[in-house]
This record gives sequence, C-alpha cells and structure tokens, in this order.
Amino acid sequence: MLQLYLHDFSDFATDSDATWDVSDDGFFQYKYFDSYWIDSSREPLLFRMDDQIVGFAPLNEWSASGRGIGCGMGDFFIMRKYRGMGLGKRAALEIIRDRPVNWEIAVRDYNKPALSFWRSVVMSIDEFTVEEIAGDNKRWTGPIWHASEVSSAVHGLFYAGMKGCNVHREVQGNPRRTARTAQDYRC
Repeated sequence: MLQLYLHDFSDFATDSDATWDVSDDGFFQYKYFDSYWIDSSREPLLFRMDDQIVGFAPLNEWSASGRGIGCGMGDFFIMRKYRGMGLGKRAALEIIRDRPVNWEIAVRDYNKPALSFWRSVVMSIDEFTVEEIAGDNKRWTGPIWHASEVSSAVHGLFYAGMKGCNVHREVQGNPRRTARTAQDYRC
C-alpha cells in the first residue's frame, strides 16, 4: 500500500525532485518506513472497511513548525477506490480525537487535493483550538495546522457522540515486521 501512496504522491513532484523517483529495483523508497515498527515515538495505523485494508496513517512526533508536539500526521492515504466516501475524514477525525495532545498536520503546498481535504478536516475539529501557520520554506513548505485541545471535558462530550470509524485495540500481525504491529481502525 505504501507503494500506491508514493506513486500517487509522485504526481506532485517536480522534475528536479529525485525523492519521488523509483530506485533501480523499481520501487519507491521511504526512508522512515522501518522506524514505524521500531521507534516508540512513531505509530503505524491501518484503516479497514469490512476487513479490507483501505488506507493508512503513520503518526510521529516530528514538528514541521519546530514548536514541539504530542502527535503529528506523518502521512495519510486512502486507496483511490475508497475515496469520496467520507472514510478518510472520519478516520482522520477519530485518530485526532483519540489522542488528546497537541497536534500538527503539515501539508506540502503543491499537494492541492490534500490541502482541500485537510482544510475540511481541521474545520471539523471543534474540541481543539486550531491555528494555521505558514511553513518557513526551510523546515517545511506549505501550511501547518497546529491543534491544541480545548479541555478534557469538551473532548469527552464530542468523542462520546462521534460517528464514524470505531477504534479496535486489536492489532494485526505484519509478516515483514516482528518488533511491532500496526493498530487497526475499522470504518
């Protein structure tokens, strides 16, 4: 699934950006992939609908603004077949609401579909105060949404009444990774 995401993202790459070229083995490279199964500050999530994997979101603690955060959306992907059904927005909101910490969601300025998607998501986060920050064009190029939780009492009210994906604490094994497994979100 990561290869599908990287292929989709390559649509936005410039000719001079070799990050989105495939290597000699024909695969896109993602240098942080293994760290999501090893590093405790990173968390790999899978989205499922009717037991079918439909997307993923690797979370981490890297701050695009440099402010320091509790959680950041490393990447986010829903397979094309499942886009436009509201699954991505429901999953994103549940992930954020499930972790009452300071968040950052950073989007590259050239990724127009993601800009539209994340603006819609952050406008739906009532239990957080959200601030849009411009990237500094060194550490990050594009908008950064910094979300701070309003209060735990408000969080509990919104979370209790939320519709969408249900979080299942079970994990599915990954035959290629032994140190850690990805947490599933079921839509």
